[in-house]
Amino acid sequence: MKDQTTEQIIGRKFRVTRKLADGGMGSVFEAINLNTGGRVALKVIVAEAVTVGGELLARFPREALVGGRIDSPHVVSVYDADVDAETRRPYIVMEYLSGEDVEKLVHRVGVLPPGLALRITAQACLGLKTAHEAGIVHRDIKSANMFLSRREGSDEVVLKLVDFGIAKVREDQYAAGESQGLTRPGSVLGSPFYMSPEQVTGETDLDHRSDIWSLGVALYEMLSGVTPHAHIPTNMALFYSICCEDALPLSSRAPGVPAEVAEIVHKALSRDPAGRFQTAVEMGAALSALLPEGSAIHESMLASLRAAPVSVVVPRQEPRSSESILPVTAPELPALGAESEGPPSSPRPPSLPPVEDPGEPPVPSELPASAPGPPAIKPDEAAGAGTPRRRSSAKRPEPSGPVVKPALGAGARSLLYAAVLVVVAVGVGAALRPCAASPDPIVPASPIPSSPTSGSRLER
Repeated sequence: MKDQTTEQIIGRKFRVTRKLADGGMGSVFEAINLNTGGRVALKVIVAEAVTVGGELLARFPREALVGGRIDSPHVVSVYDADVDAETRRPYIVMEYLSGEDVEKLVHRVGVLPPGLALRITAQACLGLKTAHEAGIVHRDIKSANMFLSRREGSDEVVLKLVDFGIAKVREDQYAAGESQGLTRPGSVLGSPFYMSPEQVTGETDLDHRSDIWSLGVALYEMLSGVTPHAHIPTNMALFYSICCEDALPLSSRAPGVPAEVAEIVHKALSRDPAGRFQTAVEMGAALSALLPEGSAIHESMLASLRAAPVSVVVPRQEPRSSESILPVTAPELPALGAESEGPPSSPRPPSLPPVEDPGEPPVPSELPASAPGPPAIKPDEAAGAGTPRRRSSAKRPEPSGPVVKPALGAGARSLLYAAVLVVVAVGVGAALRPCAASPDPIVPASPIPSSPTSGSRLER
């Protein structure tokens, strides 16, 4: 089996129809069970692991053992595990899921409404409760491993946890692998942006509260569009920040999220495990208190997101002292050359007739011949430095007669407006040019439209 393609048979009874995803340990395919006709998902280990062997090959069958030990509607079911006789590649037979994972949903729509994000997290808590009671720590909870599964013939959507490939197992025979060198002291397992501080430091005695941290990261991501440490560029800096710095306040990235929701997020993200929710049950209870209608998810909730995606909010950065921002308020102006009246919100005042001021004398076409001109400047005065110039004491004759002040027509007013706008635009461009050249552009913050709340009640 050089490549998994359509119509290929695996394990003599599973016909591959299409590839669904690629993972760190293997690829997942949709397949048909030739004996029953049912659809299943096959996870086949990557060829490199079979050739090289080692830890990856040893961990693969443990995923089947761990998954088969958890019986929960919020954890993907594992049916079987075997080795393909032709290629000698191990594979796992799992429940086929139709839908999408939370990571893809967030990438597609931006951020999720608080009500929907809480429902997803509450259902994840139910799956973690069963796993933790079975002595299993997932160790790789992230949005990509939280799958929204749609049921055929139903509007209901169920959250399922997937990929227990690096799960930590406590007690009895399932924990043998831990003592046989699969997890060495100081080794780091997991997805960096979702790792708890104890995962980063490679602690071998970490417990289920590590999953609580990772679930808090996923909830933070659903509400803001990014993980708490997404702004950190390198793994070394990321690991330092996870261990030594608190996560950026959720309110700085998602100002529309209610304070009681942000409180749950930051409690889960406590760097000290003792400061987090101590169990998935406790975290689920805090979430359920804000969901009086329950944690059920319906297809209509996801369909509304496709119709009206929400934008990700980027926290606003204050400009450096060398930067300046010129605020400009542009008035609503009529189109150039338009003769119609202005918008209803700001009607144009009626044109005024020419103003006649009888108190002012008319302006003569030329000065009287007797009017003295300006005095001549003598050579010695022109050459003298700092010598004040003498002004003529003669007065210009006062104009007599009415002065007619012409009114601007609509076309002239439009041209005047256009000239003013051009001048303003040039000035704004010059003022903002240093900001555009800055390595840290300033992105204006805009509030996230949040779901209406009534007390502690959160609607979708």
